[in-house]
Amino acid sequence: ELERKYHYIKRDGQTIVSETFIQAMNGGRGAHLWGTASPLFDAAGNRTGAIEVIRDITDRKNAEVVLQESEIKFRTLLENVPDLILVHRGGTILYVNQAARNITGYTLHEILNQSIITFLAPEYRDTIQSAIKRRMLGEPVEPYEAEILIKSGERLTVMIRGCEIEFDGAPASLNVLTDITERK
Repeated sequence: ELERKYHYIKRDGQTIVSETFIQAMNGGRGAHLWGTASPLFDAAGNRTGAIEVIRDITDRKNAEVVLQESEIKFRTLLENVPDLILVHRGGTILYVNQAARNITGYTLHEILNQSIITFLAPEYRDTIQSAIKRRMLGEPVEPYEAEILIKSGERLTVMIRGCEIEFDGAPASLNVLTDITERK
């Protein structure tokens, strides 16, 4: 019966931890509540009551919803941009968007956790490695051109722009590669 009244409930020994939403609170706007309840015993070991702690976590829950919506918008944007977008840490690719996969012909499995250098024309590798080091040191890196190797064996000339970001809790580099092959 208790489980039906709460969105989340967990028993940890004799302590109950729960979350629920009470619509009638805050002038009808409702409130998300988090609580714990632990039994209270007398000296003889008889249960005489409970110690309860209840916190209003509405602000946290609302922030979680806003963050989830923001993440969905960001992911939708990244996956629908026609430019190649990738995130790497120290040259190891952590993320690529759909356009990067479509344009290069590589699958996600073939790209993720690979070195960026693998996909670069050999004459650009030193330039890219230098740019990676400078960016990771926080130095500015102006947009630059390079050639990438796609699965078909062709080369594409791209304009590379990037910035430092936090990705999965650690510094990384977000890069946007614009195909300028036809302009050349």
